Amino acid sequence: MARQHGYATKREEIARAAWTLFIEEGYRDTPVDKIIRTAGISKGTLYHYFPTKRELLDHAVDTLFHTAWLQVRVIAMDSEISPVAKLNAITHASLEWREANPDAMWQFLRTTYSQGNLLLRRTLDARTVESVAPNLALILTEGVEEGVFTVNDPYEVSALLLRLANTQREANAHDLMAEDDREAILTAVARRLDLFVECTERILAAQPGSLDRPDKSFLAPLLAAKTRAQQALQQP
Repeated sequence: MARQHGYATKREEIARAAWTLFIEEGYRDTPVDKIIRTAGISKGTLYHYFPTKRELLDHAVDTLFHTAWLQVRVIAMDSEISPVAKLNAITHASLEWREANPDAMWQFLRTTYSQGNLLLRRTLDARTVESVAPNLALILTEGVEEGVFTVNDPYEVSALLLRLANTQREANAHDLMAEDDREAILTAVARRLDLFVECTERILAAQPGSLDRPDKSFLAPLLAAKTRAQQALQQP
């Protein structure tokens, strides 16, 4: 048992070291040799734990986002709140993290949505659907039973909503990374966030206005983090 725990711990350490490089430099532009140096291991050790770089990416995504995915499961299993309240709780949890970590969020957006990280982004999107859709489907099923949602296939609808969320997040990231007028960016992203909730209500046949519109307060700190990052790059 101790040996298995040690093996899992080492895999996580390597995955976290690799993820840092993937975010800072991009998955495509991070050579295996640099992962080895950063993790402080030999090439043989790396391939013992991860036979391929792609397997390392998959494990890094699973390791880093497990807590967020687990939070959805915890909310879905909460018998004290309604299905609508559960969906709102998921939204608030996500926004609270973004507002509390604007610099980390900016770095994540800037690197994840660069061309060199297409595989990382697609992996993250796919893993999110795989991990969250079953728990989201539990909420939708409960909502159907209580008469607040009308969907024929809760799992497929859950997967659809998550894919829409991924697409919306990508569009928002591109707007936020643009050099256009700051207020125009804020308006476009805020409007898109509200439209996503409105579309979700219609897809679920939920009562209009029953789902909370996202708090946009995280956007200003996020753009401030963008400015700080750009100023840091300009310093000699």
